[in-house]
Amino acid sequence: MADAPKTQRRNFVRLNVRVPLEYTIVSDDIVLPETYSATTKDLSGGGLRFDSKVELAINTELEMILDIPRHGKISAVGQVVRCIPLEFSPKYSIGVEFTLIDKKDRERLIRFIFERQRELRQKGLI
Repeated sequence: MADAPKTQRRNFVRLNVRVPLEYTIVSDDIVLPETYSATTKDLSGGGLRFDSKVELAINTELEMILDIPRHGKISAVGQVVRCIPLEFSPKYSIGVEFTLIDKKDRERLIRFIFERQRELRQKGLI
């Protein structure tokens, strides 16, 4: 029996890439929001994934700043769509979908992803 063709469900190309990330949890209950630091595990024009010591509930809203090499800082707001405990680790894998990002910032982010893909292909790493 032949394998069924794979269907691309994403609107944006996702790339495994490490980029510094700072985020705060948006909540009416938090008087002085704490800023957390992380590093992305993967990134796309539509969202990102990172590991966190803090368990985040689905639909939690995050304000984020990404420090994109050669492209500067990008601000975005996103919503947690996935929080999975990591095996053999006290951390969680957090998936975030961007809900608010400036069009030009998204374009810079996508440009960075394509540049990084090109670099990795030239090195034979993908």
